[in-house]
Amino acid sequence: DSKLRLFNSLNWSLIAELQISHQFTKQDKTHIYEEKEISIQDVDIDIKIAKEWTSKRIDTQYVSIDKRPVQLAQTKSSKSVVELYGIKDIKFSPNGLYMAIINDSMSTSVYIFDVINLRVDTVLAHRYPVIKCEWGPGKDKSQLMILTQDDGILHAYTPHGVACLGLPTINTDYEAHEIVWNPKGKAIALVGKTSVVCCRIGS
Repeated sequence: DSKLRLFNSLNWSLIAELQISHQFTKQDKTHIYEEKEISIQDVDIDIKIAKEWTSKRIDTQYVSIDKRPVQLAQTKSSKSVVELYGIKDIKFSPNGLYMAIINDSMSTSVYIFDVINLRVDTVLAHRYPVIKCEWGPGKDKSQLMILTQDDGILHAYTPHGVACLGLPTINTDYEAHEIVWNPKGKAIALVGKTSVVCCRIGS
């Protein structure tokens, strides 16, 4: 039913119930970022050269949506409403401060829930459906990597900022379906059927 319910683990009493919605009013303090395609002519020359090594020539970035009220696009599919309705996946960050939520009716979006303040802090709306999202293992950081059906771009979230990252060229059959973090949180592997892309995180 697209509702997030939090319970007390001692007596199972309901603490909070929130609607994971695609609509946001003027009262909502949620940060909303939408992935937008940008022209390669608008970027720095060093970035242009780097893009020659990525798997796709287009580039994207997250754009902050400050206008309220706002309504995010819902998933359109030939499947029945029952199959596409409700929260599909919930993942806690290792430090327990955030949850990443995927709702089937908005399959291109990831909702970041603030556990301390019991509210949706951030929404990341993408151009393609989300395949996988995984938090980094470090408890001192909240790092979320998001994989969508656009295999040329990896999406990153932290409480301090968001980014769209171009990936190196792989064979034309490459299609990533899994994100695996290094136990120390210094690298990730994007696993496809026949290939694996390894990415270093940070310096």
